[in-house]
Amino acid sequence: MFYREGLGLDLVEIVRMNIESEIGKEASEKFLNDPTVKYSIDKAEPFQRVAINKFFNAELIKFRATHNVDINDVVFLLVNDGDAHEWIKIIKNITIPFCRDHKVL
Repeated sequence: MFYREGLGLDLVEIVRMNIESEIGKEASEKFLNDPTVKYSIDKAEPFQRVAINKFFNAELIKFRATHNVDINDVVFLLVNDGDAHEWIKIIKNITIPFCRDHKVL
């Protein structure tokens, strides 16, 4: 479904869909309009993963600068290696819900 021959999983689309369903259309558009995410759309899975992690790290760090909320656990789980399916679970079950609950996006 989200597999692209020669490129692997389409992580950008998977994350976009999860952001849209959990947070809303405006947040998913913000994600897609991020220059690094936008550049990674037609790239291989590992490149997309780094770009998506960069997006979430930047948003979480901006959030921390204006709120007294610990983001370390969320940030440290955004790793650039390992199994993509496990990474997707972290994004779906931890990162996006944190962003939704704290209005990060």
